[in-house]
Amino acid sequence: NAGSGSITGDIYSKSKLVINNSGASLSGNVFSTEDIEIKGSEGIKNVYSPKNITITGGTIN
Repeated sequence: NAGSGSITGDIYSKSKLVINNSGASLSGNVFSTEDIEIKGSEGIKNVYSPKNITITGGTIN
């Protein structure tokens, strides 16, 4: 998402999850059973994965 949209709930994934937001906000938790890559987003609360988590931008509250 490269806009000013927002997601106010949680995100659940059973596959690799990439969050590549630029100018958007996500005010919830992120869960995945596979790898998670966060390239940019504001307001994420918690990130859960039994595998790899890569954060290269954004904020985790």
